[in-house]
Amino acid sequence: MRDEKLKLGKYLTELNTKLSRARELLLSGDLDGPDDRLIKIECENQIKLSEARIGALIMNKYSVSKLEIIVNEGVSTLSNLNIIYNNEGIEDKRRIIGSIFRKKFTF
Repeated sequence: MRDEKLKLGKYLTELNTKLSRARELLLSGDLDGPDDRLIKIECENQIKLSEARIGALIMNKYSVSKLEIIVNEGVSTLSNLNIIYNNEGIEDKRRIIGSIFRKKFTF
C-alpha cells in the first residue's frame, strides 16, 4: 500500500510539472490555447483520479472491524484508568498524568 501511495505521489508531481511546462510554453508562444486547454483538462482529470485513489487507500487502511477493536480497547482502557493508575509505579503514573495534561508538570 505504501509503495502505491509513493507511486501515486510521484505521478501527481509529474502531472503538476507537465501543467507548469504547458503554461510556460503557452506564455512563450510555443503552444496555442486549444492545445493548452486539452493538456490542462487531461492533467486535471488524472490528478483528480490519483487523489481519489490515494483517498481510497487511506480509507481502506482501517476496516470497520479493525476500528471497532481499536475503539473497544480505548474505551476499556479509559473506563479502567483509575485501576490502572492505582496499580502502576510512579513513572507510569507520571506518564498517565502527562498524557492527560499536556503542559509540563513539575513533580
